[in-house]
Amino acid sequence: MSINPSTTTGTKTTEQITASAGKKRRVLPISIFYAFLIMVFPVAAGTISTIMETGETQTIWIQAGFTFLSAAVGIALMAKSSYSLKEYGFTGMTRQAKVNAAWFLPLLAVEAFSFLPGFRENVTTGYFIAVVLFTLLVGINEEVYFRGLILKRLGEKGIRYAAIVSSVLFGVVHLVNVVGGADLTYTGLQIVFAALFGFVCAELVILTKSLIPVILWHFIHDCIGYVTVGEITTPALISVIIQIVLMLAYSVYLWKKIRKVNVA
Repeated sequence: MSINPSTTTGTKTTEQITASAGKKRRVLPISIFYAFLIMVFPVAAGTISTIMETGETQTIWIQAGFTFLSAAVGIALMAKSSYSLKEYGFTGMTRQAKVNAAWFLPLLAVEAFSFLPGFRENVTTGYFIAVVLFTLLVGINEEVYFRGLILKRLGEKGIRYAAIVSSVLFGVVHLVNVVGGADLTYTGLQIVFAALFGFVCAELVILTKSLIPVILWHFIHDCIGYVTVGEITTPALISVIIQIVLMLAYSVYLWKKIRKVNVA
């Protein structure tokens, strides 16, 4: 009686090894697809706003609507995948992460410097409400895609690989602001900052196993950005430089933490 090698127990069959290798090869193209998918929605929102010649607050409401649709699509993709929403990070922090709450203290220092350029003038109640809703949706949406779908998918090739590549994709995606008419210098700075921001977020998700803390940080950071001066001024440049230095140091600290707890 012959034994089918594909049913042999205790060792991986050739078919299983081939399937596993093929799956790993697909993780990067799939991750790039997710990154491009999330770009479709803000581009559509910007195009509609331009055609309709909407005001600033109206534009934010349109962006909020498309961001909601994007987040809904992302969560639907999560639900249809082989991972549960809990495995993606829709859960509270681990007990160890709560014990090490000091991990999040540097974020307070990073955001404190966001106020350095000063507050923007004529912030109306309607504008502020639109900003709060929009930035909360952005925090949920971008974390769902980059620290949820993409980080989990890339993690099949190693968690450190996932942290680095997902942060690079996060930085590149911010090129979409050029389409929206953003200043090229500002966009360049934002891409660098976004990549580092994404890297720290990825590290925090790896350590805490939760998307909730990074969603909140993302929301607060973006909200502050909309109520403070957005022009490229000397205080603004100093603020960005200080934030980049702080996050760079923080990312090194977290990287050592990841190696120490042997999660990679």
